[in-house]
Amino acid sequence: MHILFFALIFSSLYFPVQAADIVSARFTTETERYDHCVLGDCIEYSALEASLDDGRVISYQLDDDSVFEDIKPRLIPMGLNGRKALLVVRTYIDRGAALVVLDQRSGKLVIVAESPPIGLAHRWQNPIGVADFDHDGKLEIATVITPHIGGTLTLYERQGDKLVKDHELYPFSNHKMGSSQLDLTEIIDWNMDNVADIILPDVTHHQLRVVSFSTGKGQIIDQRTLSSSIKGPIQPFKNGVKYQFHEGGEGIWTPALNPQ
Repeated sequence: MHILFFALIFSSLYFPVQAADIVSARFTTETERYDHCVLGDCIEYSALEASLDDGRVISYQLDDDSVFEDIKPRLIPMGLNGRKALLVVRTYIDRGAALVVLDQRSGKLVIVAESPPIGLAHRWQNPIGVADFDHDGKLEIATVITPHIGGTLTLYERQGDKLVKDHELYPFSNHKMGSSQLDLTEIIDWNMDNVADIILPDVTHHQLRVVSFSTGKGQIIDQRTLSSSIKGPIQPFKNGVKYQFHEGGEGIWTPALNPQ
């Protein structure tokens, strides 16, 4: 018994038990307590459920002052010890949308970082994704704040339990009011400098722009005028992207095909 006891202690010291990782998540518990209807209907969510790689299912429930104004939680590499976390849009009834990062801690799903809400009701944002966009060795979360009214492309950096604005550039739009299509952006190393760039439409949705923050300041490094309004999704294609038009048909854009 003593030998087994010390063997267990030894194994825990040299082979620590890894925390379970999040492998998938979904919103649950529909609610109509918020009347923005930005995603095509007035049904939002008040709870979130995450599945872990050890088979457990854990959840998080919002209070009545906010909703998840979103379609699907995003798995991102910002969890404890580099494991997966969740990025979602949490909208406060009277203060608008905020970005929230949730992680599992001691078997519970908890909010570990949050951005300030926009500040007004019926103000929303559409997240893009996570990368080291400004080449400073830290991950940033990219989002477009208020994409329907002259949206601002914003990078947030995590500082403790807060998501703090790091860079901004405007105007852009990665969503059409009332649409459930959230994928009007793509993260890609467009100019092959080993730093992630962001492709997204302008506010008219008739132009695609490539934005780089590699110098520490946002700048448009490429753009393409489209023959009609883009519908999405924007998806990787070879070393560029492909996309759908509202009137039908498909477009392809790579650096080699960019008209000058």
